[in-house]
Amino acid sequence: MKYLNTLESTQADYHRMHSQLMMLIKKFLLMLMLWRRNYVTRRTLDGVSDHLLKDIGLTPNEAKAEARKSFWE
Repeated sequence: MKYLNTLESTQADYHRMHSQLMMLIKKFLLMLMLWRRNYVTRRTLDGVSDHLLKDIGLTPNEAKAEARKSFWE
Protein backbone atom coordinates (compact mmCIF):
# COMPACT_ATOMS: atom_id res chain seq x y z
CA MET A 1 0.00 0.00 0.00
CA LYS A 2 2.84 2.37 0.84
CA TYR A 3 4.33 1.73 -2.63
CA LEU A 4 1.00 2.62 -4.25
CA ASN A 5 0.79 5.91 -2.34
CA THR A 6 4.36 6.75 -3.34
CA LEU A 7 3.63 5.91 -6.97
CA GLU A 8 0.49 8.05 -6.98
CA SER A 9 2.40 10.90 -5.36
CA THR A 10 5.20 10.59 -7.94
CA GLN A 11 2.70 10.57 -10.80
CA ALA A 12 0.94 13.62 -9.38
CA ASP A 13 4.27 15.43 -9.07
CA TYR A 14 5.14 14.49 -12.64
CA HIS A 15 1.81 15.79 -13.98
CA ARG A 16 2.14 19.01 -12.00
CA MET A 17 5.68 19.61 -13.28
CA HIS A 18 4.60 18.72 -16.82
CA SER A 19 1.74 21.22 -16.64
CA GLN A 20 4.07 23.93 -15.33
CA LEU A 21 6.60 23.21 -18.07
CA MET A 22 3.94 23.33 -20.76
CA MET A 23 2.70 26.67 -19.40
CA LEU A 24 6.24 28.08 -19.50
CA ILE A 25 6.70 26.86 -23.07
CA LYS A 26 3.39 28.42 -24.06
CA LYS A 27 4.35 31.77 -22.49
CA PHE A 28 7.73 31.66 -24.22
CA LEU A 29 6.16 30.94 -27.62
CA LEU A 30 3.62 33.74 -27.14
CA MET A 31 6.45 36.13 -26.29
CA LEU A 32 8.33 35.07 -29.43
CA MET A 33 5.21 35.66 -31.51
CA LEU A 34 4.79 39.14 -30.00
CA TRP A 35 8.44 39.98 -30.66
CA ARG A 36 8.11 38.79 -34.26
CA ARG A 37 4.98 40.87 -34.76
CA ASN A 38 6.72 43.94 -33.30
CA TYR A 39 9.69 43.43 -35.59
CA VAL A 40 7.60 43.03 -38.75
CA THR A 41 5.23 45.88 -37.88
CA ARG A 42 8.04 48.30 -37.11
CA ARG A 43 9.96 47.43 -40.27
CA THR A 44 6.77 47.92 -42.29
CA LEU A 45 5.99 51.20 -40.55
CA ASP A 46 9.44 52.46 -41.46
CA GLY A 47 8.53 52.33 -45.17
CA VAL A 48 5.03 53.86 -45.05
CA SER A 49 4.52 57.11 -46.94
CA ASP A 50 3.64 60.34 -45.14
CA HIS A 51 0.20 60.30 -46.76
CA LEU A 52 -0.61 56.85 -45.34
CA LEU A 53 0.83 57.77 -41.96
CA LYS A 54 -1.58 60.70 -41.84
CA ASP A 55 -4.44 58.28 -42.59
CA ILE A 56 -3.56 56.16 -39.57
CA GLY A 57 -3.01 59.17 -37.33
CA LEU A 58 0.78 59.19 -37.06
CA THR A 59 3.29 61.86 -37.90
CA PRO A 60 6.48 60.91 -39.72
CA ASN A 61 8.44 61.60 -36.51
CA GLU A 62 6.18 59.30 -34.48
CA ALA A 63 6.53 56.57 -37.09
CA LYS A 64 10.32 56.92 -37.12
CA ALA A 65 10.45 56.80 -33.31
CA GLU A 66 8.34 53.63 -33.31
CA ALA A 67 10.41 52.04 -36.08
CA ARG A 68 13.63 52.69 -34.11
CA LYS A 69 12.37 50.72 -31.11
CA SER A 70 13.75 47.26 -30.49
CA PHE A 71 11.44 44.31 -31.06
CA TRP A 72 11.20 43.58 -27.32
CA GLU A 73 10.02 47.09 -26.39
